[in-house]
Amino acid sequence: MDVVRRYQIDGLHFDDYFYPYPVKNKKFHDEKTYSQYSRGIKNLADWRRDNINLFVKSVSDNISKVKPVLSSVYPLWYMENKTSDPSGSQSSGSESFNTHIRF
Repeated sequence: MDVVRRYQIDGLHFDDYFYPYPVKNKKFHDEKTYSQYSRGIKNLADWRRDNINLFVKSVSDNISKVKPVLSSVYPLWYMENKTSDPSGSQSSGSESFNTHIRF
């Protein structure tokens, strides 16, 4: 918000805002936080995605209170391939919907 308030900008872009990349043999430990703040969300992967949604919405809402500035988030890779979801894309790359959430 400091950037929005102090500088004349037309837009604010988040490049690659997700949970940490999966690293082999390393686990991202947020189970305790999930159990404490699940907000009724039934599984950890959906809760992580919802946290991202809440963050992006909060930033967008706060920006619009200060000035009319566009905001965006880069959707890394593909959401899902058809091999994972029939409504997915005809792609075969890494899936941001699953890769950064389920590790």
